[in-house]
Formats: sequence, C-alpha cells, structure tokens
Amino acid sequence: MLCKAELKNQINDIKIPTNATKEVAGIVKAISNIVNIDAETATAEIVAGVINTLLVNLRTAGIIQM
Repeated sequence: MLCKAELKNQINDIKIPTNATKEVAGIVKAISNIVNIDAETATAEIVAGVINTLLVNLRTAGIIQM
C-alpha cells in the first residue's frame, strides 16, 4: 500500500496538457473555428446554421451530448 507522500508524488508526476488543440485534448478540448455573425446582414437561416455548427462541434468535442 502506498503512503500518502508516495501517492502525492505519483499524482504530481501526471502531466495533463493545459492548452487544447483541435487534435489534442487538454483540460478543455478545442473545437473548430466558428464564423462571426454579421448583425447587419444575418438572416434567420444564417444564424441557425452558425448555431447548428457550434452544437455539432461541441458534441464532437464531447463537451455536450444529444
């Protein structure tokens, strides 16, 4: 059985990347870039498309579920 100090040392040796990329999960997984919506010219279809793209990317990254 490990003593408290040994366990703490093992935990401290675990390296988790803090900066996520689209290929490598860090503490938070990155998603694909989402286009900005131009409030002057956006239609309901454009807004719905951007929101749907965001939702797909969040699901793919494992951040939200269906």
